[in-house]
Parts: sequence; C-alpha cells; structure tokens
Amino acid sequence: MSKNGARKEAYLKIHSKLFPVCLSNIIGEEIVKSSIKCELRMFKSEKYKNGKPIDLFAITRERGIKVYGEYQVGQSDIYNHFEKKVKLLIQNIQEGIIIWVASEFNQNHINMVKQLLKNNPDKQINFFAIQINPLALDLLDVFNRGYELDVYNQLNMINQIGSPPLSLVDYHLQMSTSYLAVPYKEEVETYDFSIDVDRNKYLLANLREAIPYYLNFHNEKEFVVNKPLRIAAGRDGIYYDATVYDDSGKAFLKICFSKSYNEWYKAFKSHSKLIRGKISPNIHFNDRNRAISFCIQSNLNNIPEVVERLTGVYEKFILFFSPFTYGRRNPNEITNINFDQYNKNLFKNKDDGGIWKMTNKEMGKAIAPEFEKLERKLINNMELEVESLQERFDFLEEHSVVLKEVTNRILNRQDKIENTLNLLINRFNEYPDKESTFSNKHVTPFRKDFNIN
Repeated sequence: MSKNGARKEAYLKIHSKLFPVCLSNIIGEEIVKSSIKCELRMFKSEKYKNGKPIDLFAITRERGIKVYGEYQVGQSDIYNHFEKKVKLLIQNIQEGIIIWVASEFNQNHINMVKQLLKNNPDKQINFFAIQINPLALDLLDVFNRGYELDVYNQLNMINQIGSPPLSLVDYHLQMSTSYLAVPYKEEVETYDFSIDVDRNKYLLANLREAIPYYLNFHNEKEFVVNKPLRIAAGRDGIYYDATVYDDSGKAFLKICFSKSYNEWYKAFKSHSKLIRGKISPNIHFNDRNRAISFCIQSNLNNIPEVVERLTGVYEKFILFFSPFTYGRRNPNEITNINFDQYNKNLFKNKDDGGIWKMTNKEMGKAIAPEFEKLERKLINNMELEVESLQERFDFLEEHSVVLKEVTNRILNRQDKIENTLNLLINRFNEYPDKESTFSNKHVTPFRKDFNIN
C-alpha cells in the first residue's frame, strides 16, 4: 500500500475507534475497548517475534466476544489481505468476530472466506464484509491532502455525510447465539512504576489523552524491557524516543534523525535559540546521534508529576517539528514559518467541549477550499436523489388513472368469468348423468375447490 493509502487507512481506523457505533450497528453487538495495530502473540514468527499486528482489535460489551478487524482503502485482494490476514486469523482463532473493511469487494474473495469457515464448522466465528462509503473515501482524500495534525479534529465530519460511513456487503454466521465468552467489565488501569514497561504504558496513555490529535499515539505499542517509548515523527528516519525514568535517574524526550536527514539536523541546530525559545531552555543537541533532546531529574516516587511535565514538553516538540515532518516545509525556511498559523485549528473550542462541538461552518473552514468541493458534491447527490424521487412520484401520478382503469377492467372481467362459471354449473346440475367420467374428473374437483354446491 502507498504511504497515502496507509494514511487514509489510519484515519479510518481511528474513526472506528472513536465512533465504535458504526461497526456495532453492523455486527449487532456493542463494541468497547478498541485498540489499533495491536500485536497478536498468536502470530509469532521469525519476522514477528512478538506477534503480528492486527488493524483493529476490540471486545463486545455483553458477550465479551473478541473482534478482529482488517482494513484496506482499496479493492479486496487475495494475497495481501485474504491469504496474509483474514485466512491467518481464521486458522489461529477458535472464536470471535472477523470484520474485513474495504473500498470494494470481489464476491469471489468473500466466498473464499465463507468456504474456509464452512470447512471449519467447529470454530465459533462470525464474518462480516464491510464496504467504505464512497463519500467517506472522498473525505479521507481531503484529510490526506491537509495537515496531519488537523485530521483528528475533522474525523467527526465522516458521520455527517448523510449516510452510514460503513455498510454491510455480506456475512457468514456460525457462532452460536447462546455463545458467551467473558462479559466485558470496565476496570481502571493500574501500573507498577517499578517496572519500566509499565512506566512506558503509563506515559503513552497520558500522551494519548493529552495530545489526541497526534495520531501516532493511538497505535498500540509493543513495549520492550529497557527500551524507550518510540513514536514515529512523520517521516521515515525521524522518530521520538522518550522514557520516564532511566538508569541515571532521568526522564528524557528526544527527536532523532537518521543519516539521510543530517542536513535537517544541522539546520535545526543552527536555530537553537529559536528552538529553545519555542520549546524549553533545557534543550540539548547531540551531534553524534543527531538528536535534539530534553531531560529532567526523575525518581520512582514522583512518576505522575514527571509524566505531566514530560507530556507538556512533548506537545511543544510536536507543534514545532510537525510542520516539517508532516507539513512538508523545509528546515531552511524555519524563520519564515508562522507556527501559530499551523496550529490554530488544534485548540479551537478546547475549553468548551473540544472537537465535537465545532460547528459545520468551523469544520468546513478548517479544510477549505477542499471541503467546499466535497460539500457541493454532497449537495449535488442529494439534489439528484430528490429529482429521482420527484420523477418517480410524477410517473405514478401520471399513470394512476391508467392503473385504475386497468384495475377496473380486470374486476369487470372477473365478474364476467364468475357469471359464466355459475351459468355452466347450473346447466351441469340439469344434466342427467352427473356421475359421468367427465364429471368426476373435471367438474366435481372444481366445485370442491371453489366451494360450489
């Protein structure tokens, strides 16, 4: 998949996580606790030592059924998605709900999934093939051409296209309706700060809540012992590393550049004063590792306070570097960039309910003029639907008189047929040989069928 396709797919998965009702309405069960890019340990291999990632993993509330989702912004295919994803899922699980989301489906691919399930009747698995609404795809295209950090605030627009963003194409049910796993019970997450993996989990949870518009925080991470929390920064070879407490008793955050971005690192370092003014005076440059870092003292007794402070600085890192890693600006233009302009849409109405209270007009301005084009397309589609309905109404109205006349003719003919039949019956009653072969074979059964004496 292209990078652009991967980005649109990521937007759709986050939308499904934020608005689970779209999938819940299709599978008939309420979805809770969704995770994106979750490592499934059942798929361990040489390549995936900790398990293979699944696009969306969730649980249903009432029955506690596990939901496995595979997404693709494109037409269904055999190799990359049926063979490597859906088939692998069916082979490795005994029960659950599998959803396959695509822009368009080849019915043969769906039939292959159904047949595979029929060949394994002992598996308690339900399958749903789900198609993406073309209007939702248009919006994903608009988001993809915009600024990455604005997308989160615009995802609710997918719910306002006038029809469901996802629709059912086909399904196969072989899970018993009485099947019950472990009903979902919401629990408060607990962390043991003496364990470095738990500290990183706590850090990511806080980053996700405090900076939800940074979409990479929504992906689940495979936490590794004695390793910092690594998050992609928007370009291959640029990433963030952070840890809450290391062996030297410090917490740190840094953005790292690969060798191919050495010139970027040099350009940023040449504007160290600007960076320290925008982010923190406590910014350090490491030429050997091409890293720009921030660090503070930490200890295991004040992890929440350290995380709170680290989160605030992390957001400043994101707001400063994202115009280059996502906005496609060159670091040599750094003095000409209006950072406030780039980030103006991120905090709109934040104190008054956040992104979900943005008006349609405000959301439209956020991605104008692309949204205006899409809005016109939606209006045109609705106008065409209204015109089509009006044409059907006019047709029915125009032909109603004719239909009424035809109906009257049919009723008149029916009356004539009944009168003729009655006349024939009466004449037959006068016929002396009522027990003849003709009578027994034709007339008598007819009289019984129509209750004629």
